[in-house]
Amino acid sequence: MSTAPRPLTRWHWLVPALLLAAGTAVLWNGEADRDVARQYYSLGDPTHWPQGYEQPWASLYRWGVAPAIGLAAAGLLLLAWGFGRNAGKAGALRRAGLTIVLGLALGPLLIVNGVLHEAWGRPRPRQVIEFSGSRAFRPVLRPIRDSGAQSFPTGHAAAGYGFVVLYFVWRETRPRLAWLGLAGALGLGSLTAWARIAQGGHWLSDGLWSAGVVWFAAWAVALALERRGAGNRPRIPGASRSGAPRPWAAALCGGAALALCAGYLAFHPLIERVDRELPIPPGLSEVEIEWTGTPADAHVLSTPGTAVRLTATLSGRGVPWAGLVDRWETQPWPAGSFHGRYTIAVSGYRRSQTVELWVAAPPDVRVTLVRHGEG
Repeated sequence: MSTAPRPLTRWHWLVPALLLAAGTAVLWNGEADRDVARQYYSLGDPTHWPQGYEQPWASLYRWGVAPAIGLAAAGLLLLAWGFGRNAGKAGALRRAGLTIVLGLALGPLLIVNGVLHEAWGRPRPRQVIEFSGSRAFRPVLRPIRDSGAQSFPTGHAAAGYGFVVLYFVWRETRPRLAWLGLAGALGLGSLTAWARIAQGGHWLSDGLWSAGVVWFAAWAVALALERRGAGNRPRIPGASRSGAPRPWAAALCGGAALALCAGYLAFHPLIERVDRELPIPPGLSEVEIEWTGTPADAHVLSTPGTAVRLTATLSGRGVPWAGLVDRWETQPWPAGSFHGRYTIAVSGYRRSQTVELWVAAPPDVRVTLVRHGEG
């Protein structure tokens, strides 16, 4: 049984706008932002954000974008299916596919990652002074020129929130699924936003604004398609008035879906941490480490205790199976000292990488690092 189309109303933008305004008012001065981030900050850990490398936060960082990539590919395949069919359900398929593709492209991809993320200049938690960084804290909605600060908003969370497009796809035909899609989007986006807080990458208000931007982008796309369909013109660009198939458009959309998935697999987010405690006999006052392998930033820290610990971290983009590999080899040493070779390598193809090494030693132990380049 068919039902009459239910047009979008002012409540579809007014309620989210009021919620976004209320949330922004609560977070305006930044105290709540810093209080939440402080729960995951650890001055005694060399990375300062150790929980971010644990589960489930590490997996949410690595795989949190994958569902949105799959959804975008599904939208492109719906378009391909619609362009490859005769009149009938072809128009509905094309409209659903276009809502998904344009909603994800406009919100998470263009506005969040392409514009705001690059131009807003808000420092991340790990970059501000009170969390061992060098920049001053900036409250939400106070942009500044700083190309190295890209906290506002969060791109990972925007990918999760991107599933709000399903609400607009199913709103008229499957209202229960529409609400489930909306709930799933809010759940996935919020979990991913929290993972980025645990990693010192974003503030609570960054996640709030990611949700707002993505919702209004999806709403704008749905509204534009609704108004286009209300006229006499074809509803979807590329669709003929006769409803005849468009094989070239179907092939183009199918190829774009494959290219999107392949591109994501080659540019997959990477995060990993390796900890190692050196087998140093007690009573030694000098440790020399020959450091060989992947170029990295090295830091020597003085910490309480009796052990010397090595911590290596990896972040960047590459294939999903790329990872950090390390090896320690103890070398002969003269009396009163300790000598060994530490090798760091990143396996698998990667487009970009940042490797850091921390050496934490007791105050009475002198550590010397000797860099030997690639191993």
